[in-house]
Parts: sequence; structure tokens; C-alpha cells
Amino acid sequence: MADLRTLLRAGDAGNRRRVLQALMIRGGNQTDVAKYAGIAAATAGNILSALEGEHVVRRQASGREQQVNLQPLTGVAVGVELGFQRTSVVARRVDSPHLAPVGRQDDVGARHGVQAWSNAVFAAVTALAEELGESPDDMATVGLAVPGAVDPRSGLLTPPVFPLWRDQPEPRAELERLLRDKARPGTLRGELRVVMDNDGTLGALAESVHSHPDAEILLWIKGATGVGGGLVVGGQVIRGGSGSAAEIGHIVVDPEGDYCQCGGRGCLETLIGANTLIRNVRSGLGQLPVAAQPTDLYQIADKARAGNQVCLRVLREAAFHLGLVLGNVCNVLNPSLVLLGGALGSAHDLILADCRSAIDRTALAAVRLDASRPELVGPGDPEAKHPRFRLEPSRLPDAIARGALILGIQGAGFAENR
Repeated sequence: MADLRTLLRAGDAGNRRRVLQALMIRGGNQTDVAKYAGIAAATAGNILSALEGEHVVRRQASGREQQVNLQPLTGVAVGVELGFQRTSVVARRVDSPHLAPVGRQDDVGARHGVQAWSNAVFAAVTALAEELGESPDDMATVGLAVPGAVDPRSGLLTPPVFPLWRDQPEPRAELERLLRDKARPGTLRGELRVVMDNDGTLGALAESVHSHPDAEILLWIKGATGVGGGLVVGGQVIRGGSGSAAEIGHIVVDPEGDYCQCGGRGCLETLIGANTLIRNVRSGLGQLPVAAQPTDLYQIADKARAGNQVCLRVLREAAFHLGLVLGNVCNVLNPSLVLLGGALGSAHDLILADCRSAIDRTALAAVRLDASRPELVGPGDPEAKHPRFRLEPSRLPDAIARGALILGIQGAGFAENR
């Protein structure tokens, strides 16, 4: 069985690596591989022929094109979402992009401290590797998603670093150190490189790769303890100069509003972040015992579905505030698809209508044409077949962790290659 480390180090360090990474991330036919690798189809064809001769890939007829698949490879790809409240870890073999990863969630997050979350992640990735029939030492790539802006040049957190991260070691380095220290010498894990990026960015990346590869401009919104987003244009992630692109949670909504941990005031996050919504619900349910009051957004949504009017009102108002901001963002970006993710996005059945209504108030009609809404598209309008704008829930399970898995493969490298 071929060894991932040897393959990535051999031959053309540029195009060959990009082709291998494209095959590990999504596979497909030769055209797909060339497109995703960002190289000419002829160049991709030559590399695939060479890899086929080395028994690294195999081709199978699929209509007019040939499907290209990796031969069995040693190596496990891992994606980690480190949230404030919990962690989510997914893993799959690097040679199986067509299979959904296995995953685990733990109610231990960054707020519980570095020792707690790193041990939880280590236990999860070890168990998942074994579930895949691999040794934990075959862990080959690891991507880490964090709730904070990450500089695309250095891979480090971008100032202002929120208090949570100031009070504990840098998460990428800590996870990398832990995984290496527990590895046997000479194994893949012993030379592992952890790659880190913003959670909203990685949610957008996963949806673009797995669910919406043809979306011209995709904006992914995360609503949880923090509020953020990710932007993909033409299949390429847009991070911005300092990694702060699509940080919609820090758009100022009320200049005289509450102070935000970013140093601003009246940011959207101060209005619709989980802590604010939980506080608002509790103020309306003050007569109930503490044990009967919700402690997270998922519980608020469950109570709203069960008919609790306070919980429903809080969620609907949050959706309206979000929609007002999104409408203005749409005027700048003119996205073809906006996806709502995170805990707030899981309540899409309760909030989507109010969010759309608010978007209508602030977005130009030209940027919110939606074929599913007859009042915006006239009879016989060509936009009925080619809608410019869609607002939908993010339906990809573990989108952020799966984006981190992709990131790990994209940044695949080992200590000597830094």
C-alpha cells in the first residue's frame, strides 16, 4: 500500500501535489481534477497517467469521461472544530473522498481550558482512526477550525485576539505538540503539521466542495456563541488580507449598543450571539426554576417548536436583525447563495421567513431575485430558471469540521517541508 508521505514528497512538488490533493479532497473525472487543482487539463492528464503507471490511481469509465480514483493509501485525514462550548471531530481515509467521514462530538470546548479540549480531541481522533481500521499513528493530515480570525500568511490568530485565546496556549501549536508527543517515532503522526483557519471560512469551504460546487458567490453564516461567516467566490476561499473577510458578526448595528469582546460596540454579535439570546430568554422566563430554563440555542429552538412564545420571539427577532445586516452585505457582495449554519442555522424552520423579510428591507431588488418567490420574479422572467439569489439552511452535517478536514489536506506537509 502506498504511503502518503512518500507520494507528497516525490516528483513535481507543485502540480503533482495539487493533483493528489484534489483526488483526496473530492476526486472526480480528469476535468474535475484539473479544475480543482487549478491547472491545465493536459497537465493534469499527464500527471494522472504517471500516477496510474505508479499504481497510485485507477481510471474507470463513467459516460464520456473516466472517473479517477486513488488506489488504497495509508493515511487518515482529520478535521477538528474547536468551538467555545464543544468540539466536533471527523475523520476518513485519505483515499476515500466519496465516503462521508465518521465523527464524534464532545461537550468540551475552548472555554473548558486547553488541557480539557486537547485531551478530548486526542481521544476522539484516536478512536476514529481505529473505527476506520487504521492505526492512530497513520493520522496524516489535520485541519483545525477555531472561532477567530486567522492570518492566511502566518496561520496564526489575527489581532485583536479575543480573551479566550489570550488566556491559553495558541491552539494550533498545542494540538500539534500533543499529537506529535504521543506518536511513535518514524510514523506519519510524528511529523504531523496541523493547519488552522477560521470556523466560518471552513464551513463555507465544505459547502462549496461537497454541496454547492457551482455556486458563483457563496456566503456561509455561522450563528452560535459567536457570529461569523465565510466567503467562497468561483470555488476559491476569500480570506481577506488579514483573514477577517466575512466577519459579519462585527458589523456595527447600534453604535450606542453593548460593548463587544472585539473592542467594538453594538456589533451584530452583541444582538444575536448565543449568550445574548439565552439571557433574553431567561429574562422572559424568570418565573421558571433555573433547571427548566434553556442553556443553549438548541434548547431554545426546541422550546420554541414546543410552543414557548418567549423562545420563539427571541429567535424571530434575532433572525430579523441578521436579515437586516445580510441585506446590506448582499448589496456589497451580490451573492448567489447564502447559507445559515451553526446552532442558529439549525433553527431554520423557525427563523428563515423573518430573515428573508428583513433582507427584503435592506437589499436591492436586483441582488435578491429569487425564483422561489413569485412576487420578485415576473411571469416569463428568465430569472425564473436562473435565480440570482438563494437563502437556505446549511444542510451539510459537521460542515465546519469537514471544512477543517479539507484544509488539512490542502495544507498537507511535514516538519521538514515548513
